[in-house]
Amino acid sequence: MITAEQVNRALDETISGTDIFVVQVKVHPGNRIEVDLDADEGLTIERCREVHKKVEALFDRETEDYSLTIGSPGLDEPLRVVRQYRKNTGRILAVTTRDGRKLEGMLKQADDLGIMLEIKVKTKGKPASKWPLQEEQLPFEAIAEAKIVIQFK
Repeated sequence: MITAEQVNRALDETISGTDIFVVQVKVHPGNRIEVDLDADEGLTIERCREVHKKVEALFDRETEDYSLTIGSPGLDEPLRVVRQYRKNTGRILAVTTRDGRKLEGMLKQADDLGIMLEIKVKTKGKPASKWPLQEEQLPFEAIAEAKIVIQFK
């Protein structure tokens, strides 16, 4: 059975020196491998195809049969790695904390320790457009889930 560690090594070798990064690797029974990638400057189908071809060349189907799917996480998928947060600085996030709080605000900053959200503080008697802004620092270990809020303008 091919392991996630083997797949990660092959991916590291393949994407080294590019802006592509690994979001998630799953290896299911029967060697069904699913890889989610992202890139700082956007990930196209063509770039996924190139990575797929290079990774596939590093494994021998004669030794062990497998299926490999490489794609990018959907817009409705939660953010999983620090680089995804950094890439989405300036966008609105919906965050659920481990203690059950639900926050929505603009991602102002992300570093290796956590994120800074700018949230509107509900103020009684004022319209939402007049609510004051407050910054909230959240360490990654306090975040249960964070998703990009899709906005249509």
